[in-house]
Amino acid sequence: MKLATTEYALLGMLSIAPMTGYELKQFAEGTIGFFWRESFGQIYPALGRLARGGYIREVVAKKRTGKKSAAAGRERRVFELTKEGRRMLAEWMPEACREQVPRNELLLKLFFGAEAPVMVSRAHLQKQAEKGRARMAEYEKIGRELQRMRGAPAPDGPRVVWWEMTLRRGIVDTRAELEWCKECLRTMKALDAHRVRKGEKGKKRARGREGSKSAGKRGK
Repeated sequence: MKLATTEYALLGMLSIAPMTGYELKQFAEGTIGFFWRESFGQIYPALGRLARGGYIREVVAKKRTGKKSAAAGRERRVFELTKEGRRMLAEWMPEACREQVPRNELLLKLFFGAEAPVMVSRAHLQKQAEKGRARMAEYEKIGRELQRMRGAPAPDGPRVVWWEMTLRRGIVDTRAELEWCKECLRTMKALDAHRVRKGEKGKKRARGREGSKSAGKRGK
């Protein structure tokens, strides 16, 4: 049975620890969500398909106690990986990665940048740079957490080095993006300066033509 990539992603997350549907969503947002965007609106149907295939199973977790827990006294639907699910995940790992064409609206608008004032594209780039700086701060926070996990005995210890690889890619990409934003903004500044100089030359020529016309009239 061939699974969708989303389902393999769910198997991968459950290989780390059993989780509820909500916990899977939360875990994805803080980890793989930085490089693999999925609509998790269909998470429960996907989990249902995996359960019917025997790749995961649903277990009822012990009731939580304590006033601080919002789920106190409730049974939690927790999903855990089966041996068959782990086998499917292991078989998927060596498969060739599919080449995916990126969809980037910012680049699309920059490509057609000549159809709008420079200030429009400048605003888009400034906003993108703000997002990049915020993303870099988040990556640094994650990096500190991974360093802490490296130095502490934890069940996720062997996985940390792999998580750091994906984090490093995000850091490298974001640094490059921020540098690219700076270069584009410098280019736009030069375009503005050129436009101003061109406008001033045009005004001088217009004034010269007006002066010639006036002199001609006086000569008559």
